[in-house]
Amino acid sequence: MDVYERQTKGFNFALHKIKELKPAAYDWLLKIPAEMWSRHAFDKRLKNDHVTNNISESFNHWVGDLRSKPVLTLVDGLRTKLMCRLQKRKLKGLKMSGDLVPNVVKELNKIKEESRKCHLLVAGEHEFEVQDQNINYIVNLRTRTCNCRVWDVSGIPCKHAALGIFHRRDSLESFCDSRFSKENYMKIYSYCIHPVPDPTFWPQDLEVEPTNLLPPIVRRMPGRPKKNRRKEPGEAPNVVRRSNMVRCKVCNDLGHNKRTCPVNQLDIPLAQLASRKRKTKGSSSQPVAPTKQNKKTKAKSLSQPVPKPPISSSQPLPNTEHGPSMHVAGSTSQPPSNSGAAYLPPSFWRGLGVSPQRI
Repeated sequence: MDVYERQTKGFNFALHKIKELKPAAYDWLLKIPAEMWSRHAFDKRLKNDHVTNNISESFNHWVGDLRSKPVLTLVDGLRTKLMCRLQKRKLKGLKMSGDLVPNVVKELNKIKEESRKCHLLVAGEHEFEVQDQNINYIVNLRTRTCNCRVWDVSGIPCKHAALGIFHRRDSLESFCDSRFSKENYMKIYSYCIHPVPDPTFWPQDLEVEPTNLLPPIVRRMPGRPKKNRRKEPGEAPNVVRRSNMVRCKVCNDLGHNKRTCPVNQLDIPLAQLASRKRKTKGSSSQPVAPTKQNKKTKAKSLSQPVPKPPISSSQPLPNTEHGPSMHVAGSTSQPPSNSGAAYLPPSFWRGLGVSPQRI
């Protein structure tokens, strides 16, 4: 929390800066009462210094799909959401430890750290003068005030008052407003919203003649109905980021494009490349049981001649007595060098329906 923004002098100084930068913004701010948006003019009786300008957006997000429902469905949906929310807050209060709510405890821990940067001058038993960044502030623990107005507006001791409280060997929790106590928190959520039975269980009054209420006539407007929230003129639009992953159009693999595909260096029929299916997420981790159709296509592909990759004259021919020398993932043998054709792992040939042993 910035102490300087809660003072009237700092508020006027900030307005003067805005007037120098943009006079139109200065005139627009003067039309709005300062009590609505500036902390220095907040009512001290509220004990709340929270400022928000998106309360309608937050409520719209919390309501969700109910905002497009009819009125009766909307009201009943809000009732159920509030009923569950009150019960959750009540259970949360039962789990609290200490005399204050958790948010205030976190704020007090920050105040303890910030108070170390201030210098205390004792004037009396309850009055102190605190020096903070070449500015002197007067603290009175008896009236629970500080001329920085943080304690007056928020109800939580500021860092200047915390220094005087520590000097008296007192606790910060005892100088917080009673609104932040666990006892008052439980009083707020002690009540509940009772459930409402379904309309089919409601008693019917036979003396009243049933009337069929028809819905009002709705005039259909041109275009698609808008469900999204209307944004302000200066609000930034939502930008959807596209994936940067590149997929090859030749072999359907990720990580390279058509120009750098290693298949272009080999003489492979296009029919075999077209029959290769795209790999989806999780397909590599979950093995698929072979079917009759897969066996037929595999046998058909084995019957067709498979082109062999060219072998440079500098490389020795593989030993055919012990089978072809293939590089398997996890083995200590090294793959063929790049002096000749590009090396393709056995998984690539299996994707084409070709056994690596026939290569």
